[in-house]
Amino acid sequence: VVCALVGTGLMSHESGWRQAVAAAATGAMLAVLVLTMSRGGWVAAVIGACAFVSLSQRITRATLLAAAGVGVLSLAAVAAIPQSRTVLDSAVARADAGSDIDNQSTRLSLWRLAFEMWEDHPVLGGGPDSFSTLFPSYREPDQPGIGTANVRPESAHSFFFDQLVGLGALGVTAFVALVALVLFPALRSRGGGPLEPIAASFAAAIVAYFIAVAFSFSEAMTGWMPWVLMGGLLGL
Repeated sequence: VVCALVGTGLMSHESGWRQAVAAAATGAMLAVLVLTMSRGGWVAAVIGACAFVSLSQRITRATLLAAAGVGVLSLAAVAAIPQSRTVLDSAVARADAGSDIDNQSTRLSLWRLAFEMWEDHPVLGGGPDSFSTLFPSYREPDQPGIGTANVRPESAHSFFFDQLVGLGALGVTAFVALVALVLFPALRSRGGGPLEPIAASFAAAIVAYFIAVAFSFSEAMTGWMPWVLMGGLLGL
């Protein structure tokens, strides 16, 4: 999601063969995004794309069509191979399951539990990464998706619920304010400068990242991404 949005910025900024390479890479990433079966990723991609279009005044229809064309061709290639066609079928079933709230009972039950933890420590929270530590004291014997199994989830399956439990309302407010202050220059400089598409893509990628982890959690492999993007956006 993040790299595809940055690639979209490169499509708008570059020309010639560089633009073609960026369009091909972005289209391929969009096709692979479908195969991840991550509903949070799909939602983040749509919202990130909307953010980019609203921020950038230099995006052209040709570049968007080029990326979309590569994406469609990539998915068609996957569909043409019988062994990989089942992946597409699974992605469609996964998207359809998103409309059934019962299929998300584990995640929703963890969110409810996290909210109960926050209610007991509303201002300062229970301490960084405290969800897994507090979980045994709050879990139910028939916790949906967990039941009587002796497991302790490492996360509430939502970055923001994790932060709410760990840092409380004060910490989450400060964090959101920091991200908003970083994004503000991109909003203010909308429509100006040769690097505007790059700045717009960085801002959209930041938004999309946090949308994605709102349904999951910030892993060590990806947790550095928003900080690099925010530093890059301020530099631009």
